[in-house]
Amino acid sequence: MKKIFICTGGTGGHIFPAVALVEYLKKKNFDIDLITDFRAKKFINNNNLKNLTFINVKTPTGKKGLKLIYSLFLILISFLYSIVLIITKKPQLIIGSGGYASFPILLAARLLGKKFIIYETNSVVGRVNKFFLNSSIKVLTGYPLKNIDKDKSTFVGQLVREQIYLAKNNNYFKKDYNFDFTLLVIGGSQGAESFIQQLPQ
Repeated sequence: MKKIFICTGGTGGHIFPAVALVEYLKKKNFDIDLITDFRAKKFINNNNLKNLTFINVKTPTGKKGLKLIYSLFLILISFLYSIVLIITKKPQLIIGSGGYASFPILLAARLLGKKFIIYETNSVVGRVNKFFLNSSIKVLTGYPLKNIDKDKSTFVGQLVREQIYLAKNNNYFKKDYNFDFTLLVIGGSQGAESFIQQLPQ
């Protein structure tokens, strides 16, 4: 059974597409390890995910002084840990879908000569994904992106969990709340906050 690492950031916008990919690949009989940071715990507690690894990293962006040194130290420790993970578990492929939690794994993969794919869900390539674009064997995108090599990139759209597709059969959506219509908003955990606060009004 082929071993695949999926590494991603711990926000909802990163973790939910990654979970969708884990679920799909498991059905194809791949052995999947999901690697993310501790922020993801609040999103995946109810998911039946095995082979789940949390790494302690914090973004250095916008940090100064001791906070910057501490965040860089965490990245270094996570990088060394990632090397151990790759050597011991021997993944045949690594998929990085952005977020600073994927940086140590992808950097270790590049150092060890492991093949990896980048999946960019956003309409603008994030910093971590941009850093590894040239080293990846393939770039998959959630939106058609013009600034990426066409021979290397493939537009695949947004990865959606199966439970979203099955939501139409959920009785919750059939209850009569005397609303004229039901609006389903899909967005990242940070960007969705304004929708949650403003749209109901």
